[in-house]
Amino acid sequence: MKKIFYLLIVLLAVSCSKLEIERVDAKIDSISPVAAVPGSTVTITGVNFTETTIVTFGSTQAELTSVSDDQITVIVPTSLNEGDFELSVTSRSVPAISNFEVLPFFEEKVVHPLGFSSNINPSGFVLNDQVYLGTREVTTSFDDFYVYNTESNSWGRLDSDNNLPSANSTELLESPNGFTANGKGYIVRFGELWEFDPDTKSWTELASPPVNSTTSLVIGNNVYFVQDDFFGNTVWRYSINNDQWTQMNDFAGGIRAGASGFVIDGVAYLGQGLDRDLNDFYNDLWRYSEETDTWIEMSSPTQSTGIQYGVGFSLNGKGYIGLGRTIGSVTTFYQYTPETNSWRVVSDLPADPRVFTRAFVANDKVYLMYGSDEVGSNIGTRVDEVWEFTPETF
Repeated sequence: MKKIFYLLIVLLAVSCSKLEIERVDAKIDSISPVAAVPGSTVTITGVNFTETTIVTFGSTQAELTSVSDDQITVIVPTSLNEGDFELSVTSRSVPAISNFEVLPFFEEKVVHPLGFSSNINPSGFVLNDQVYLGTREVTTSFDDFYVYNTESNSWGRLDSDNNLPSANSTELLESPNGFTANGKGYIVRFGELWEFDPDTKSWTELASPPVNSTTSLVIGNNVYFVQDDFFGNTVWRYSINNDQWTQMNDFAGGIRAGASGFVIDGVAYLGQGLDRDLNDFYNDLWRYSEETDTWIEMSSPTQSTGIQYGVGFSLNGKGYIGLGRTIGSVTTFYQYTPETNSWRVVSDLPADPRVFTRAFVANDKVYLMYGSDEVGSNIGTRVDEVWEFTPETF
């Protein structure tokens, strides 16, 4: 009887040892990216992940968006500030630990060689991930274009075969805009449309726009210009292929000035601005259907009031609106997700509020240039800063 008892004890001990040997914990093989801004998606590969796996950045638990035995995707918590964090993956008992860096949203870059404070309404476009920006001092008779290299953080003067002529001084307060389409750059201002060809390094004047102050939305080889000047809400389509203008149905959101817009995957969105008659800010967003030539109202940003003379742009399937003016100061950027028709706050520019800022998207980043601290016939103090904005790290 004693032999049987001792045998059971030995077998139990062996079984326990075997269980301990077979018990395995989570292991991290790689993290991509290894540094990112808050709100970014991070992929963790390894082994022994489960549906109950917990991922923390420091002491802050992250949201898991997908889990398999060898891969997890998580969202970097939006509450985190920049700095180094211990990334911990706990799947069973002993956590797997690695290092992770939370990056800042904004980084100040080299300013334009001429500065912006003495120039009139610079505007430009992006070609081959470089920003082409035209500036003009009051004393010059043509727009002087410079190119900003986003990789080297440096400026160089554009070497072109001809200059883009300037309008006369009575038109200085008109607000020009620029865009990129079909591998070329375009500048719209003072009742003129100019095309820059990077291959021939030359400017060509095209058919004149029917209206001056507009917001431009590029969909393929068509550009939709929405009147943005308190005097109407007409919409004109410009065909790059045919160099022709066609009037479309009016913008359904009404007459306004200082609107912001963007295009996501071939769909245009426009909203915000000021209603002059009611002296009130629009807090809205409208989606344009190119197929039916109609506008559909979508959800609005979560702030209590709208903004005027802000910036709008899109990046990797998301839309963004920020800066501008409202009842109070605006330094905030908002992100729009079309799949869920929802908004979230991204971050605030670590600088003074501003209007008329230009936003250029290149290399999965946004370059914010120019701006002013006032609105109206008195432009106010112009801003010479250039900021690199990383809304999300990929």
